Amino acid sequence: MAALIVKLRQGTMPTGLILRPIASLVGSQSHSHRHASSYHPSLVPKGREGSQVVVPYRCEPYNLNHLKLMGDLGQILFRDFHARDQDKLREIVRHCNVVINLLGQDYETRRFSFEDIHVEIPRTLAKICREENVGRLIHMSALGAELGSRSKFLRTKAAGENVVKEEFPDAVIIRPAQMFGPEDRFFNHFASLILRPIASLVGTQSHGHRHASSYHPSLVPKGTGGRSSFSGTVAAVFGATGFLGRYVVNRLGREGSQVVVPYRCEPYNLNHLKLMGDLGQILFRDFHARDQDTLREIVRHCNVVINLLGQDYETRRFSFEDIHVEIPRTLAKICREENVGRLIHMSALGAELGSRSKFLRTKAAGENVVKEEFPDAVIIRPAQMFGPEDRFFNHFANQRYFGGVPLFMDASEVVKRPVFAIMIALKDKEVGGKVIELAGPNGYKLTDLIDYLYRVTRRPYIRYPVPRPILRLVAGILENSPFTPWMTRDILELQHTTDNVDPDLLQFEDLGISPVPVEEGAIKVLRKHRADRFFDLGIDDVEPAPSIK
Repeated sequence: MAALIVKLRQGTMPTGLILRPIASLVGSQSHSHRHASSYHPSLVPKGREGSQVVVPYRCEPYNLNHLKLMGDLGQILFRDFHARDQDKLREIVRHCNVVINLLGQDYETRRFSFEDIHVEIPRTLAKICREENVGRLIHMSALGAELGSRSKFLRTKAAGENVVKEEFPDAVIIRPAQMFGPEDRFFNHFASLILRPIASLVGTQSHGHRHASSYHPSLVPKGTGGRSSFSGTVAAVFGATGFLGRYVVNRLGREGSQVVVPYRCEPYNLNHLKLMGDLGQILFRDFHARDQDTLREIVRHCNVVINLLGQDYETRRFSFEDIHVEIPRTLAKICREENVGRLIHMSALGAELGSRSKFLRTKAAGENVVKEEFPDAVIIRPAQMFGPEDRFFNHFANQRYFGGVPLFMDASEVVKRPVFAIMIALKDKEVGGKVIELAGPNGYKLTDLIDYLYRVTRRPYIRYPVPRPILRLVAGILENSPFTPWMTRDILELQHTTDNVDPDLLQFEDLGISPVPVEEGAIKVLRKHRADRFFDLGIDDVEPAPSIK
């Protein structure tokens, strides 16, 4: 089949509609020359619609956020590349049955001339597509592309058509007229010639020593409030991929805040965070906690930094001192140097330098170094939290697989005040530099609390006391597991530490927040631990645990 040339006349095809002819061409390809077994499983049609799209890019990953939600999970794939790197081009093209070349620019740069971007790169791409037996190649040219044109842009576009047809005779050539749309460089170009002088005459707002023009646009509140508004808060949430982090990001996104999520995990583990804010409001940045340059780059444009970094077991790379003391010290120092408006540091209820738990001792040390570096930091001390992804209620519920729940001999004397997923009001100016202790409305003896958890799950269990040295010995063996340890000696000490609240410090009531009691929130965590026949039953007939005020 000879090359097909589609011409789109000016004024008849808005930008949005340019995609429809392309989409119709994508779906009409022939597979006669290639056996079906040679295709990747994703190339076998399933359902009504939905293509898998590979997006090669050379820009910052932040500029791809608007593309991530344009397909189902796993359908929009991203691959960084260089247009002159043939190996990467071949790797990208190899598993595709359609290649669409929209590369083009209306000005030349030092690195890429019109000949590079409109002739040489299309030639290379067409050659690779032919060698890799790509089913269809669609090449975007321009209406009026002629070798004798006065415009170098149009002359190189015409030359690009010729080399593409030489290398890939069945290529589809599309020649659109100048396109207009929300992001065009046609209508918007002329409009800007009028708007810029007018904007220069508008009075500028003063913010003390800092000119308004020096603020990032996202720091200026817009809208009536809510997900699609701009709250004026740009928050970096360290530890957003953890248990508490997802609820903090969700709350910020719901209020119209822009959230930067530093991460060290696989990008696939961030999918649940992408939908928690409007398009472009949830930004992701890979980082290393010991890389100060990256930390500074993340913090620089934020007016709120929330540090949720923490772990209840040590690893070979990160000890409690690293994650609870040294990294918070570095982060607080950078926040002070970058003039961050508010730093919120997550500690733990019971954080004391004399605690039996190393977790709590390092949390206390972390509070001290954060206060030294950033005196106005807000310190939050939550009690042990429970929720769908916790390591507290779920931990005890899962112990039924090991024959019962082992506890220290003095477990009946331990009082716990579990707290549900939390979030404080970031705009309350009066909490700066203060310590906030957040505990549940009621206290429970540890033994009574575990009894109640198993009544909610409607599972039988055995609770047996074990002398402290023996149970610590068993936990010491388990904490050497190469995987996430099921139990460690420090987790045991943390579980058996009484939650004491200081009445002189700020609490839920001072923030205008009503904490969720265990009796109301436990079923949301423990329902999944029930047997099938009890799954849908309520908790009206479940005897509540005796509470201690």
